[in-house]
Amino acid sequence: MSVEALLLDLLVPIARRFGDYWEQDRFDFVDVTMGLWRLQEVVHELSARAPIEHGRETGRRALFASVPGDQHTFGTIVIEEVFARGGWVTDRMVQATTSLLVERVADEWFDLVGLTASCSGHTATMPSAIKAMRSVSRNPHLCVMVGGPVFLTDPQMAQRVGADATAPDARMALSVAETWLGARRREARYG
Repeated sequence: MSVEALLLDLLVPIARRFGDYWEQDRFDFVDVTMGLWRLQEVVHELSARAPIEHGRETGRRALFASVPGDQHTFGTIVIEEVFARGGWVTDRMVQATTSLLVERVADEWFDLVGLTASCSGHTATMPSAIKAMRSVSRNPHLCVMVGGPVFLTDPQMAQRVGADATAPDARMALSVAETWLGARRREARYG
């Protein structure tokens, strides 16, 4: 199996099951935290055993972070790995704040910023964070994608928080991002 298949077809469903068990009160905070921590360790181990071949980069750059206030980082680790394996130059911020995100997009060029949210309680700050990033971004056509369980149940929320797109999984997110950026580049080239 490819690393991507292991990540998306095995580990992500396990993480979702942890979330289901949390909601059903079958797992407590410690159970979920320890389970997700172990899944993150497995992702890092897979990545170390099958390193990404450099030189395949597409010239596209992406920054990934959990939405400010959200402590769950498993989704950002997986999405960053999938995009990196898809040829993107990626970066990930751990425990990002709005001011840190704004500072990064003001200092560096990113084609895409991806934000993940584990629950709807963390989406309240997204509109202002997205607006602030767009206002200072070195890239005037910055694409902002959002993802996570809250967007699976309500995909229209992506539009309400000011994002350009969402996707139900990392494979689709990569495809959507490449399509979106390809269209933007053609639009810029041909006016």
